[in-house]
Amino acid sequence: MRAYHLACARDDASAHGVAVPSGVWTCQRCGRVLLELGALREHLRLEHAA
Repeated sequence: MRAYHLACARDDASAHGVAVPSGVWTCQRCGRVLLELGALREHLRLEHAA
């Protein structure tokens, strides 16, 4: 499942002309796939803050 999400995120990024320099990031808590490290950090701060 994770590999499918990663492949879809990469395809979506390339279709929109977004360069993903080192891949995509996946939240280990909920599995959400994000294209930027900053977006992952924001997601963790907002969605999973203890």
